[in-house]
Amino acid sequence: MPSADKWIEVHADLMQKLKLPCRLEFTTDVKIGQHSFEDGKCVIRVNLEADFKRPEHLILHEAAHHRALMRAASCFADYRLPAETICCCGHCKHWAWILVAMYRNLRVALPYGTRFEEFADLAGIEYAFKEPDSDHKAATAVYDDLAERSKR
Repeated sequence: MPSADKWIEVHADLMQKLKLPCRLEFTTDVKIGQHSFEDGKCVIRVNLEADFKRPEHLILHEAAHHRALMRAASCFADYRLPAETICCCGHCKHWAWILVAMYRNLRVALPYGTRFEEFADLAGIEYAFKEPDSDHKAATAVYDDLAERSKR
């Protein structure tokens, strides 16, 4: 697993390139990572105890949430789109488009797989999530294989 220093380095590099103000915070209060706004400031929270090997993937994922929310807020403010056509929270196609564009514009290699179906479809990568009631061993094996291949 990457050290805190590695996360800080990757975060600073990506925030500078993306021109985003998101701060980085380490906490065990989140499962893996989370983007949130507090008192008008945004923060990307990362759990260093989570088994996440590539900081750039999580940071871009969370940065896409920031951009999606800002885009939705702009649309609401300008009354350009009806509210029901705008989604800004979650892993929708709008978030996935933003995330794919970030990978492309920054020339960051895509992961081999993801648990987010909209992103997998748009990026042309493996959708590795299996429903909890499926064979747990099979689901874990698929995801572990994708994680192992992404190290190469």
